[in-house]
Amino acid sequence: MRPFGIFTLLTFLSFPLTHTVALDSAEPEPIHTLDTVIIEGIRSEETVVPSGQRFQSAYGASLEIVDTPRNVTVISREQLNDVHVLDVRDFSKLTASSYTPSNFGAPATPSIRTLSADVLVNGMRRGLTSNGNGLPINFNSVEGVAIVKGPPTASYGVSQYVGGYVDLQTKRPIFTQFQGSLSATVGMFEQRRWMLDAGGPLSEQVAYRISYSGEASGSYYEFGKKNTQALYGAVTWLKSDDWVIEFNAEFFQADYTENFGWNRPTQDLIDHGLYLPNAGSDTDYLAFISSLQGSGNAVPLGEPVKLSRRKRLLAPGDDSFGTHVSAQVISRYRASTDLMIVNNTAFNWISRDTFSSYHYSEVIRSSWALDNRTELQLQRLLGGVELLSNSGLHLRAQYVEAYNAYWVEPASAFDLTRDPETRRIPDSAIFWAERVPGEPARGTLNHRYTNATNGESGISKVFQSGLFSQHFVRFSDAFSLAAGVRLDLLAIDYHNPLYDQFDPGGDPSQWDDKTLHGLPNWNISPIYKFSENISAYATYNYSQSTGVGNGGGLVAPTYDRDGDGVPDRQTFTSTYLHRESELYEAGMKFNLYDNRLFITTALYSQHYLRPSIGGGALKTEVEGFELETTLQPNRHVYLTASYSYTQAKEIPEFVASAGPMDKIAKNGVAITPANVIFPQILVHKQGTPEHLFNLLARYKWDNGIGFSANLLITSEYNLSYNGDAFALVPSYAPIHMQSVIVPWQHTLDIQLFYRSERFEASIVVLNATDQKNFSPAHPVYSADSVVAELPLRVEGTVTWKF
Repeated sequence: MRPFGIFTLLTFLSFPLTHTVALDSAEPEPIHTLDTVIIEGIRSEETVVPSGQRFQSAYGASLEIVDTPRNVTVISREQLNDVHVLDVRDFSKLTASSYTPSNFGAPATPSIRTLSADVLVNGMRRGLTSNGNGLPINFNSVEGVAIVKGPPTASYGVSQYVGGYVDLQTKRPIFTQFQGSLSATVGMFEQRRWMLDAGGPLSEQVAYRISYSGEASGSYYEFGKKNTQALYGAVTWLKSDDWVIEFNAEFFQADYTENFGWNRPTQDLIDHGLYLPNAGSDTDYLAFISSLQGSGNAVPLGEPVKLSRRKRLLAPGDDSFGTHVSAQVISRYRASTDLMIVNNTAFNWISRDTFSSYHYSEVIRSSWALDNRTELQLQRLLGGVELLSNSGLHLRAQYVEAYNAYWVEPASAFDLTRDPETRRIPDSAIFWAERVPGEPARGTLNHRYTNATNGESGISKVFQSGLFSQHFVRFSDAFSLAAGVRLDLLAIDYHNPLYDQFDPGGDPSQWDDKTLHGLPNWNISPIYKFSENISAYATYNYSQSTGVGNGGGLVAPTYDRDGDGVPDRQTFTSTYLHRESELYEAGMKFNLYDNRLFITTALYSQHYLRPSIGGGALKTEVEGFELETTLQPNRHVYLTASYSYTQAKEIPEFVASAGPMDKIAKNGVAITPANVIFPQILVHKQGTPEHLFNLLARYKWDNGIGFSANLLITSEYNLSYNGDAFALVPSYAPIHMQSVIVPWQHTLDIQLFYRSERFEASIVVLNATDQKNFSPAHPVYSADSVVAELPLRVEGTVTWKF
């Protein structure tokens, strides 16, 4: 059935129904909460089994997870504490199919099913990031997390990231009495963090919550730092028995260093820590650096030497600095026993600056997004058929001004065994670059550069309006159907303010473009319940999404019409704006042992076009199996475990180097970067382990003493691509790509704690067996970069509760 036919059917089902089933007439149910059914003998705040929770982050309507026809993971605050989650990469320890590359040490989103995921906050998209890189998430404001595998449904609309999304549930005000906590954490490698959290009632109708956190930390890695300040506040107003208004706002600022990791990865480097330096003296090396070019550098290789894991491609003074401000208002009004009207408004503002001397440069100036979604949440009965629906209008306005430069980034030309001050590209190497107006020079360069026609930079304005209707129809106790449809209209206006630098006297209209396009999104899922606690489902989801530029902007792609190798036009195309994604998923869910054991399985096949640098799109096919289970027999102990098998193929984007330097070298000289391009054929996706397993176990005695252990295991994977490709420099001769293999790896974290009514203390040993693990940094530099993961380290936290 075509989408418009489904929309007509659902609309017909929604409105003629006259018989109603009463919803709770007490305080309206909060939107996007993870309210838990209390298991006998286990307090609600200690419950981790997801089966008793009502869940809105997938379909908008409040469904129990056993009825939700998608693979979802719900993570409580209790689990976040026990796993010591500080980074989105830590989600790999709690859910299946989530393995996140280091993304230059600044992952702003996790990866799910091999693609950077979306981040929502209380059901509203945060956005303003590109390819998963950006400001870290501030977990100070987070009370729980809902992870949904696969693209968002009609209720939320699709962005550029369709592998999955995380919905962060923020801290809620406290209506019972004034209470709070003060905590401090210290650890190895100059780790220092602190937090103050307090809240209580202002009246019977109004309550508040305030949370402040800060960090002033050094790093295991040379020249590393992370300094943050975060202030979060929330207010809930029970305006009447039928009307609740919630407000939250957050200020977050971070000054930190990125982590490109080790350059020049070889199998010998992974297996034995042996690094290929430049041949010759320091004088020879200085002469080599002073004559560096953007590509085609001839690197004379010396004998392998041992390299400290603290080293990374970074020069003194390189850093990232950013500020993020957000605010959200959620209004929930119960118009009748069967109709809830919800309005959710969210504002996000970001400013960010990143500079690395080897040479990557990024500036995001005062960019913002304003979202408003109005929902009509309806529940009705007709002749034994129950309908839950969520229909409405979603509006989004976005402004992004962003500039970056990556065309001149000869990462493997630098020798990490030499003076760190030499890890700076000379100004003479900068070619095909413009200057960012109003930005001071950084490092040893004469200007702050950008590539104005790289498909990432410029000013974009977007206005999006979407109509959606998502339904859940329960025909009987055994059979239900979920279906939804959405259509978004995007009005996009792109402007390149730097055209006069690369096209003096040219026609500015050649570098600007406006367009209006519609993007459909629809889904259908039959659900069959063998019993009240065992269900099976099948899901199909079709959607279209757009390309993405730096900072989440929409940048018109460039064209070379006259064939001289220089772009002479920017314009939006149908390919950029209509990137298809299809999800086929089937699974089963088991809620057993009186809500004490929950098991979910999923088998999926997903095809999509993933975003790549320069606004490109790469065909990707991912298939896999997921198994997740949670066991909590009593209040003392719980256990969670996940396993995923992932097979991913994609048409590769270009990479900077053809393979490990010891393999591409001829007569002791390696050419880097070579800027390798590929024929349009599917190959195994690099940086993706096929097998991932995690286990979390915790035990707590009645006296408050307890321990937890978390184990993460990943199978081997190729760091780069294998297969035929073509080198642009020095010739177009076909080459065979070769890859370094990262072997099977595991990480074990152990925590000992004491928790009482007024005091908590914990000691966490991270990477307790001191494994020498590695992770990939970014696909383009897959043959030029690998990150040496952190070693064993210990942190201690004390908390006073009042």
